[in-house]
Amino acid sequence: MVSSCPGCGGQDWHTEFEVPEMFAGEVFAIERCEGCGLLRTAGDPTPEEIARYYDTTAAGADAGSRFRGVIEPLMRALRRWRLREVFAIRKEPGRILDVGCGRGVMLKALAEHGWDAHGIELAPEIAATARRSLGDHIYTTPIEDADLEPGSFDVISFWHVLEHLPNPLSALERARELLAPGGVILISVPNRDSWQARLFGPHWLHLDPPRHRWHFTPVTLEKVAQRAGLSWGTVSYFSFEYGPFGMLQSALSRAGLGHTLFTRVLRAGGRRRPWQNPYAWAHLALALPISAAAIASFPLEIFAAAAGRGGILTVVLRTR
Repeated sequence: MVSSCPGCGGQDWHTEFEVPEMFAGEVFAIERCEGCGLLRTAGDPTPEEIARYYDTTAAGADAGSRFRGVIEPLMRALRRWRLREVFAIRKEPGRILDVGCGRGVMLKALAEHGWDAHGIELAPEIAATARRSLGDHIYTTPIEDADLEPGSFDVISFWHVLEHLPNPLSALERARELLAPGGVILISVPNRDSWQARLFGPHWLHLDPPRHRWHFTPVTLEKVAQRAGLSWGTVSYFSFEYGPFGMLQSALSRAGLGHTLFTRVLRAGGRRRPWQNPYAWAHLALALPISAAAIASFPLEIFAAAAGRGGILTVVLRTR
């Protein structure tokens, strides 16, 4: 991680609060830049150190399915909502680079619509899953080092990826170089200025240290974009995929029910033989009340998004 702030270049940071890692409970400090207010997770882990916080084997297994049974199609449908964002900014098929493409669900769907779809995925197991559909259009090096032709992409997307990167400024600078004339960069990140974040404090799901190294507000993300030579465009504050989920799981965490309860319920709910796992029955017993709470979280998050305080910030950037 860079010592200077990607938002203003400052080097003065102070600890704002501390947050436990959601699985092991290891505590991480969240620091604020004195110059512009950008938040970061303290520490500078090596790639090997940070890798142990990612469950890449599970995410890349089972032919690319993270959930089981009826739940996985639902999750895939939510992820395909991203297609609407892409189609909203470009009606005709073009050439897209999805940074942090995961298993390539969105890219595969775009390719089916005539797009020339490319992706970057650093985890070898997950990249292998994406390559089953997209072949050599999947690259396994950081965007700064990827052997890609400048000016060759119409759309470059960072779907919940920028907050994970060691240096978001250098990533956006490289993305700007790769854009074709008239091209756009599409970014979606957790919104630190959301009502979710303010209400739940250190229990907010989307803090997620140390995986999330940066914690953006609209103001601080725009500062990073401007330093990268990009101009601020259309902004949205609602995400079907992560907005209500963040609201619900943060509330469960605040109530002392665990940082990953909702995900465990989803995974248990998709099991074909729940009796084979003694914990699955407990999770299934919680499924009905939690499902009711999940439904209630949608209008709450829609209202927050309408006020510009939704849990997820999605923005279109263009070259200046």
